[in-house]
Amino acid sequence: MEEGTALAGCSGGLSRLGPLLSHIGMLLLIVGGLAASITGYQARVSGATGDTISRPEWDFDLRIDDFKLVYYPISLNQWVELPDGHRGRVTEIRHDSARVDLSSHPGLHESRWLLRDSLRNDFEVYRNGRLTPYQGNIRSYITRAELIKDGQPVLKRKIEVNHPLRYGGFRFYQTSFETGGGNIDVDTVVVLAVSEDNDSAVVRLAVRGEAEKLPWGDLNLKAGEFFPDFKLDRNMQPFSASGELINPAVRVTLVGGGREIGAKWVFSHDFGGMGGSNMPLKLRIVDLTGVNSSRSGYATILEVKRDSGRWIIWMGFFCVTLGLVLTYSMTQRQAWAVVLRKPEGKDEIHLAYRNSRIDHRTRDYFERLN
Repeated sequence: MEEGTALAGCSGGLSRLGPLLSHIGMLLLIVGGLAASITGYQARVSGATGDTISRPEWDFDLRIDDFKLVYYPISLNQWVELPDGHRGRVTEIRHDSARVDLSSHPGLHESRWLLRDSLRNDFEVYRNGRLTPYQGNIRSYITRAELIKDGQPVLKRKIEVNHPLRYGGFRFYQTSFETGGGNIDVDTVVVLAVSEDNDSAVVRLAVRGEAEKLPWGDLNLKAGEFFPDFKLDRNMQPFSASGELINPAVRVTLVGGGREIGAKWVFSHDFGGMGGSNMPLKLRIVDLTGVNSSRSGYATILEVKRDSGRWIIWMGFFCVTLGLVLTYSMTQRQAWAVVLRKPEGKDEIHLAYRNSRIDHRTRDYFERLN
């Protein structure tokens, strides 16, 4: 047997981890997506300055301290309002003055030069039967809110577009606003109750107050949450679409024998109910007393989200990215050399190599050595 020396070398060994990390990352993306779809939460809430918003899914309350619209400065092509009430488009700006084209007004075919400080771009227009700000000049919406838990303030933040408030796994996004915001407080809801035997009774229920006894057996009614403009969001969760008494609804619970029998949303327009109730009564709102309305110009609209699998998705994205980088930026190269000692004094060198992918430079190099 001939004597010799064997050598081996390797580079780019980390590239072997690339496919493994990529597959792990894809599995994490699938798991995170499933977790987000099963346990995720999304809702839409609104409130004006001074409102306190609460939801059954939260262990805290959100108080709206302030809401305002931020407008762009006067610039070219903006629609503006003049001191005399006419509106036109800015066509030219020179220092502190601006020329406004008024040709859109019937009977006016002129342009006027005015001081920029005398022009307004925060005017309102009629839309859907109500005054609303002209949104083409609005740069941003800003909500200043405070989180309250167990009666104590825990966090105060400013919420802007693309700058959400994060707390307890929830994220509050500033999405839009509505006009005519306000806070409606109702002390008492007067409910007409009709039994299975078509007996009727009128019951006065204090909102979030004590239960009131019905004239039939050991039955009591209790009023819970009240919404002045009841609607359902995309997750079929109730919320108040505005601060106006458009579609008032109250959550009424029937209690009998010391236990809850059923609950439903009660409206003023019919005896219908929502929420999968097994309540053996027909209920309808017939009157509201103690209605207090504190009006403000606009109400903020916030999108609330909670994605339980968000961090799993981010981990999966990181693993897939790192795996692709290792796979395509590094090449694993292996080389072997055997030096055989010959009796006549001439040594032989045998070379072999292997690449994890096609590499013409390495192949040409070894061919030159041979």
